[in-house]
Amino acid sequence: MDFEWSPAQVERYQQIMRSARAQAVPATEHYVRDEWRWCGQLGLFGLSVPRRYGGLGLDALSTVYAVEAFGHGYRDMGLAFGTSAHLFACAMPIAEYGTEELKARVLPRMCSGELVAGNTITEDGAGSDVTALATKAVRTPEGYRLSGEKSFVSNGPVADVVVVYAVTDASLGFLGVSAFVVERDRPGVEASGPFAKLSRRCSRSPCGGSARACSPRTSGSWTGWSRRAAEHSLLGHL
Repeated sequence: MDFEWSPAQVERYQQIMRSARAQAVPATEHYVRDEWRWCGQLGLFGLSVPRRYGGLGLDALSTVYAVEAFGHGYRDMGLAFGTSAHLFACAMPIAEYGTEELKARVLPRMCSGELVAGNTITEDGAGSDVTALATKAVRTPEGYRLSGEKSFVSNGPVADVVVVYAVTDASLGFLGVSAFVVERDRPGVEASGPFAKLSRRCSRSPCGGSARACSPRTSGSWTGWSRRAAEHSLLGHL
């Protein structure tokens, strides 16, 4: 595999770094929506998302170089963490495993920065172990009803949509976990404010929250693919 940088990769790296270094960091405790939309203008939210869904369709190395440039150039590591969680832990699982209707509905708005996405795996009693989740998803005539609480939800306090992992068939072990996309305004969805942290204080990422109900119109799910989707999600936190 050729690891030499192409002219396009070098140009993109330098452009993102220049923009990041020139951008003033707001004097706020956490990142704000104006910063988020600016990241969308830089293309950070759709680096590896296919072009047909509003992304740039970059390969893995080009994506890594762009993320590195932003982290190197911008002084708010909380925002750098939040953007990566949005892309790798939310957008990419949806891009690879979501239905066409779901992808067409949410990915363009996620890539542009119109939407903030949150990743919800972690639970107080399970950590990030998807084989030990207590959150349940029960099929109803209207779709699924989710019940449970998540903790340390990346981008949670300001997320417009969240990727939720819940048990749909406990008898199947880890294969009985499904992933759902839930809009913030669904009845029963609640979110707390940011947790106090030792580092990455500018990030709104860690928060406590609960997801209790959703309907098929506002949620997409993919059963049996949750383990692979979770791999994307965990990589987004490394």
